[in-house]
Amino acid sequence: MKSINIITEYANYIEKSYIKIAKLLLGKNYSEEDFSNIISVYVKARYYDSFDRKSKSPYFNTKMYVKDELSKLENKDGVLEPVLSIYNEIFNLEQSNYDAKELINNTLKYREKLKLSSEKYVDEVTAICDEINKKRKEIQKAFASKDFSCNYKTTNLYKVFNVSLDYSFSIPKLYSDFAVDKVYTTGVINEDKLFVEYHLITCRLLNEILSFDFSNNYIVEFTCSLLEKANKVKNIFNIIDNDICKEKISLKISLSEFLEYKNKIMDLINDGYSFSIMIDDSYEDSLESKKIITSIFKYIIIKSTDKNIDSFKECSNLIKVK
Repeated sequence: MKSINIITEYANYIEKSYIKIAKLLLGKNYSEEDFSNIISVYVKARYYDSFDRKSKSPYFNTKMYVKDELSKLENKDGVLEPVLSIYNEIFNLEQSNYDAKELINNTLKYREKLKLSSEKYVDEVTAICDEINKKRKEIQKAFASKDFSCNYKTTNLYKVFNVSLDYSFSIPKLYSDFAVDKVYTTGVINEDKLFVEYHLITCRLLNEILSFDFSNNYIVEFTCSLLEKANKVKNIFNIIDNDICKEKISLKISLSEFLEYKNKIMDLINDGYSFSIMIDDSYEDSLESKKIITSIFKYIIIKSTDKNIDSFKECSNLIKVK
């Protein structure tokens, strides 16, 4: 089953599109080295929230990092002020929600200062901007399915959601609800449905990022039997293999699964993936066990009726479930 890393693909697409626009607007004044540095910082701030926050607002945070990069170029020999102004206007495509006409009009005076008069660039810049807008609309509808949808259940932690995949297709009454649930939540089907669920959640996450929203965190199911299938698990992790997904999406496993697959899970944690642990009957209450769990997992999930709940009551990342 083919997997798509939708956030990385979109970020790479924007980076390539902005480079094309910069080349068209600046002509011989375009510097690959200078613009590559700025666009790299922009993408990391805009799509991956990679840097320390200079502002609580992701919108202003991105603007501030772009401004810093432009300020560095002000002191570089041979960099003209109109070039910097055009760079800044390009990044306003998203930051100020420009369309192609606004971008072209706002850069016209700077192009005149650079003695750039060719009209050929107008249609090409417009085409690229139109393609970006089209891509955005496609993402809003991406992976929409009449058969599957994600259910986002609130938890006792602010902006943390427990995600489950729902299906709406009909199943013959020949099968009991118990049989259907058993097939859906075990074995190969339980593995394969994660491809659908992870694509849906990353699409939602990208739509939030496009609105400068990095506030939500998601806990999703993970099936540890995948760890025994090298190619399949590689495909599933490809969907969430970037910094922002690793930060915002946490994979839920039970304590017994962790104990069974400890080395492989620790390798994934060391690679930056986030895991949440569901306390089950395999938990043996001790300071050592508690220390391991609280130091490794992003969220600790426990039933409200679990006898060990008092062991974790002081943990700020504790999620209680029924």
